[in-house]
Amino acid sequence: MEKNIIVTDPEGNVIGSTYPKRAKGLLRSGRAVAEGADCIRLLSADPPVAKVHFLMEDYDMSQTIGFKAREFHFDPSCDVNTGSRQIITLNGENIECFEIGDAEDVFGCETRIRMQKDLEAHTDYLFAFTACSSYTGRESAASQAIIYYGDHEEDAFTYPLDRIGKSRFQPTLCKRFGDELLRVFEIPFTTEQAGSYTIVIRVKDMELRLFPAKPAESYAELADITYEQWMQEEQHKWVTRLGAIGSKTQESLSGLGDQLGESLSGMGEKITKFVTNAVSTAGAAAQKAAQKASEKAESFKEKAEKAADAADATAETLKEEVDKATDSAAETAQKMADDISDAVKEAAAPTPEKAEEAEVVIDSTAELVDDEPKAE
Repeated sequence: MEKNIIVTDPEGNVIGSTYPKRAKGLLRSGRAVAEGADCIRLLSADPPVAKVHFLMEDYDMSQTIGFKAREFHFDPSCDVNTGSRQIITLNGENIECFEIGDAEDVFGCETRIRMQKDLEAHTDYLFAFTACSSYTGRESAASQAIIYYGDHEEDAFTYPLDRIGKSRFQPTLCKRFGDELLRVFEIPFTTEQAGSYTIVIRVKDMELRLFPAKPAESYAELADITYEQWMQEEQHKWVTRLGAIGSKTQESLSGLGDQLGESLSGMGEKITKFVTNAVSTAGAAAQKAAQKASEKAESFKEKAEKAADAADATAETLKEEVDKATDSAAETAQKMADDISDAVKEAAAPTPEKAEEAEVVIDSTAELVDDEPKAE
């Protein structure tokens, strides 16, 4: 919410500006009259007093909640939280900040930090903080401020700070801070009842550094720039870097190709020489082996011939021995046959002794016959 309603004193002198809601309250109470769509005139008779009174009321109406890193903690409802509290130097002053998020996680990263604060009912508040961010080149990069009462997160107000290259909730101040974008946000919200309110800062696929907001003059040395201008410049830088990287990569690949070609050429020569030597060595070895094989074959042939001659000699000797054994056996058999024949003949031829014995036997037999009784 911006202070876009001009306020003048009864004489028409501009004494400041206020919020539309505050201007409507002054009109309803009869303390001011409208002087156009974006201007009101106070009815007080004392301009200096009216100016002081008005500015004090304007200050009281919009209470500011400043960012303090120590009051924020990681939201346990978020599965993955990445970040840390840090001390950084800004314009020569050391300040506490809370750096959250991760722009390099390829699987996507969401981080939430939150603060709970007891606030009064029916009061306008401003949550003021400074945010620094870098260009990530990721379309999924986003950041939000979320405010809700009690545990009624479903009734939360969401203020989109970054989304697809756009700052949908405008900052009150936008500066270039090195390669980063520095923005001061004043998040307006109105409480309907007293109690505990939760303020959440959520980031996805990007990094955000948060620290207290300072008066505008604290950033006077930094160059003004809009979010859209910064995005265009950073995208151009990104494309230029990618082009340079591509060019260097192409040059490196070209040089690598030349080196590889030379290496392959030299390697080809070495391989050719190696193969030639190997073939030559293998041919000599094969020839030598063939010669040895031929010599061994000749030796085997001579040994075989000698073995054959020896076998023939042995066979002849055996034949002679068999013939001799056969002749000897035949002679022995013939002799034995002759001896048997002589023995038989000798046994069969009569002799005087055998004749006498035969006569004795015959006589004995005859006597026996005569002595037997005769039949009547």
